Amino acid sequence: MGEFIGDESNIEIHYYLRDSSHSLDAFIHNRAQFEFLAIAREIASAMDFDLQIEVYPLAEGGIKQYFKLLPKDVRQISIGVITALITNFMITPLTQWSNKIFEDQELSELNREKLRLEIKNLNLDAKLKEAKLGENQKLAIHKSRLYRELQKSSKIEKISVQAADANREILIPEKVVLQEHFPEYILDSNVLPPIHEEHAEIEIISPEVISKVFNSAG
Repeated sequence: MGEFIGDESNIEIHYYLRDSSHSLDAFIHNRAQFEFLAIAREIASAMDFDLQIEVYPLAEGGIKQYFKLLPKDVRQISIGVITALITNFMITPLTQWSNKIFEDQELSELNREKLRLEIKNLNLDAKLKEAKLGENQKLAIHKSRLYRELQKSSKIEKISVQAADANREILIPEKVVLQEHFPEYILDSNVLPPIHEEHAEIEIISPEVISKVFNSAG
């Protein structure tokens, strides 16, 4: 499978706050965490990866939240690749993100080579194309909601995301998004263009069936 496959990886989300503050509106923080978890779950699901996420205690310095990502079972794709996908999606504006996770020049040469080795051995390019992450509307909506929530707080100066592998070696260096750039991550509307799928199966439920369901429930 290659040496890059590990048992776990870690993502750190750092909320930098103005005036050396160490507190943040709980509703905004919890909603942002919910949207991050939804993003992680959606990417893992698209890659057919059964993901478990555990949370570490919060740390100060602004507010830092740590997430441990672990595979629930044995998979061909490593937790490191899933982590790289999640992290890069979080820190890239909606108009720029693509399925290519290896263009970041700040990735360490060692980790980049490990990722390339995994692509070669596991035909990951084909898997990424099959997952169609760049066309995933749920991902765009969840990220938009996350940054829309963060924009509500006057305390948040910026947010950063970084990731480390199972050996605590940096996989994705800290990437910062300034508050003034949050609009680049927010959709003008949650109504996205329709997806045309020739072979989609559509289930139509008649009013009579709905009526029977409500009557039986009563």
